[in-house]
Amino acid sequence: MKEESNRIFNTAFWSNLVVVSLLLLISIPIIIFLDKIINLPTSIEQASRFLFICTFLGFYLSIATSAFAVSSWCLNRFDLLNGISIIRQTVYLSLIMILFSFFQGNLFSVGIAILGGALTTTTLNYVLSRQLLPHLRIGIRYFERASLRKLLSTGGWISINKIGSILYLQIDLFVLNRLLGTFIAGQYASILQMSMVVRMLGAAISSVFGPPMVYLVAQNNRSELVRYTRRSLLFLGMSMALPIGLICGFSKPLLSLWLGNDFSTLSTLLIVLTAHLSVNVAVYPFFELQTATNRVRWPGLITCIMGAANFALALSLAGWTSLGMYGVAAAGAIMLTLKNALFTPIYGALIIGQCWYLFLKELILITFLTCAVFLVSTSLLTFIKIDTWIELILSSAFISATYCLVVWTFLPKEEKRLIVEKVGEIFGRMGIAYAGK
Repeated sequence: MKEESNRIFNTAFWSNLVVVSLLLLISIPIIIFLDKIINLPTSIEQASRFLFICTFLGFYLSIATSAFAVSSWCLNRFDLLNGISIIRQTVYLSLIMILFSFFQGNLFSVGIAILGGALTTTTLNYVLSRQLLPHLRIGIRYFERASLRKLLSTGGWISINKIGSILYLQIDLFVLNRLLGTFIAGQYASILQMSMVVRMLGAAISSVFGPPMVYLVAQNNRSELVRYTRRSLLFLGMSMALPIGLICGFSKPLLSLWLGNDFSTLSTLLIVLTAHLSVNVAVYPFFELQTATNRVRWPGLITCIMGAANFALALSLAGWTSLGMYGVAAAGAIMLTLKNALFTPIYGALIIGQCWYLFLKELILITFLTCAVFLVSTSLLTFIKIDTWIELILSSAFISATYCLVVWTFLPKEEKRLIVEKVGEIFGRMGIAYAGK
């Protein structure tokens, strides 16, 4: 077993180094001709290049050393993985604050902070790997072509899926920069941060569902896998319905307090960027299911096709209509929701041998809860005026308490037990106790 794990580990590690080497060759012309690819003010051209260099290096470093993070994942130590993420963000923000205080805020400082966070993650993952799985050794002699074929059969399609995800989630700023200029792209990027936080929160929560699904698939426990998947979907969806509904309902006062009164006019943009996540984040457990069952070919193809369609639709709406950045946001919301409201849950049901509409009931309920929170939030604004963070926090707390009370009252006992267990897992050490019951 130790010998086999060393072969798989080293095959992944050395393969990642080859991939990084190829990506480095691709990134060099991008850096050289950056001003031709995106619109850059002359005053920040060199700083922008430095930022891209640091971003590329940080990304490549994470790919090259991703094999070290497997030790925490395979031992279900999500407390350690999430701890590393927290430390990375702390290092990043600390460097930003320190460098900005000395150099009055510039892109050079941001680049250094990004690279510093990536180096921190790499170092901590390596140290944990040596502590948790000390038998793993780096050595080219362990590289094995047979193991590479196994990794490529799954990893190749996952990589294609990632390319499609980039077309979904990262192409909007490029389109806006090229078609509408840096000012509009900057406004859009500021509003986009809120939806990115929602995505990251959903990803952090959904990560605890992966190992139990792998366990249930390995045990061929189909009935428990179906039940666990439905409850995972419901748990994540109900958890995210509250913040998404609050962000959309309180979009105007939130933007005024966060970015200034001038940005309150972009409240509709925030709603377009965030509302659809009630469905598109809720389906994250299906991605864990696809990986656990090694059914990743069709998701990869569909994601790439729909991602390309999103790119085309964004170009059309931004370039040929007066919608501007609202058109780009709408394109992403439409195409992503089409994929995740139709293909993702239906495919998830089929790969575990169930009827195609099995999970649609949960998605409808999640959508209803999000709309309910949104309507209550907007209705509250007709009675009170929110001008301070304290007022916004108190109003959100009131709605949150009411939401939790109502949801808890109508939940069956089994779902209540799952919520209690999953909350403990998210904030503590992840185990497979539930999956074995």
